[in-house]
Amino acid sequence: MKTLFELHTKKMTKKIILCDDGKVEEVSEKAKKYGFGIEVQALHKPAFCKDQELINSHKNHIKGIQPISFHAPFADLCP
Repeated sequence: MKTLFELHTKKMTKKIILCDDGKVEEVSEKAKKYGFGIEVQALHKPAFCKDQELINSHKNHIKGIQPISFHAPFADLCP
């Protein structure tokens, strides 16, 4: 009988994830074209998380891309 780890590792695949570096329009097009994932960094400042227009724009650009990761706000890490 195989362990859960053995079963899980056989199903794992590696995926390339592009960092948007604040250029979500440009990077999302490439991610969709080549089947890559995306890391959204535009919301790294807490103030940006309150900008509903920015959030909606990013939602539209990253729609259909998988996987998606987000760079969380880090203001508390940088005094």
